[in-house]
Amino acid sequence: MIAVQKAAASANASRLVSPTAQVACNVYVSVGGMPSHAPLLLDLLRQTQEHCAHLVAISADSGPPSTRSAAVVHAYADPVYNRSSFHLAGTAPHVASLASKLAADAIQSIRQASDGLSSSSDVHTESVSHPNVGLVDHVAVMPITGRDETSKHAATTATSTTPSGLAARMIGDRLSALNVQVFYYGTAHPQAIPLAIVRKEQTSFFHSGGLSLDHGKGGKRCSHPVVEVAMVGAPPEFVENYNIRLTRHCTLAMARSLTRRVRERDGGLAGVEALTLPYSEGRWERPQTIFKQL
Repeated sequence: MIAVQKAAASANASRLVSPTAQVACNVYVSVGGMPSHAPLLLDLLRQTQEHCAHLVAISADSGPPSTRSAAVVHAYADPVYNRSSFHLAGTAPHVASLASKLAADAIQSIRQASDGLSSSSDVHTESVSHPNVGLVDHVAVMPITGRDETSKHAATTATSTTPSGLAARMIGDRLSALNVQVFYYGTAHPQAIPLAIVRKEQTSFFHSGGLSLDHGKGGKRCSHPVVEVAMVGAPPEFVENYNIRLTRHCTLAMARSLTRRVRERDGGLAGVEALTLPYSEGRWERPQTIFKQL
């Protein structure tokens, strides 16, 4: 009965997603730290590109040009952080389909290769891997222009009414069907709870990877990612993520001071979130997120 209800909800969401709303999507996977991960990641990229071409082809004769866009914009693997990212863009239905297939394929591929990936990831994670909650760690869908607002109706239901939120729920439904525990945030969450709060209150994100190291704050360590958990959500505005790598002469205290100066919750720049993470060879990085309305 529950499976039937979930399938019906997903089908309803797919019909509600605007065929012309343009969105971007970032899919983060917690592999990439070992040479043995490369074939898996390249295969995921190839399959996603092929699915992208298929979506554009089948929609060529079914609507105006504004309903046909889909693209793999960028893909990147960071071996130090044992983390890879795929960046997608296009109409909300196409991006939801692309990200759903990519995330599902990643989960299934990682499960099939779990023995080899677990052993290699464990060795790497004991170093400085990026904080994470699972092997498909985070899927973010966001508007390319403007700002998504969650309606009053959405706050009392399990379904968002924004294009980004609806697309995120579709992706989450696909992962839930694979027995992945999905935590929603942003306009995909019934109460529009932000990512940082959901991570802090419902997951072990802030006690994992580089954040699990004892640098005066303590915290339990997660020795390796858990496959069956994923963060899926929709920030209300377009989000840009980037890392600032500090020099070897920058101490932990200096790095944390810089982080506090720039992030909004400590009185810094509006729309900026930031963390201090160990990188490699004694260096630190400041991963930064900027929420910007285009």
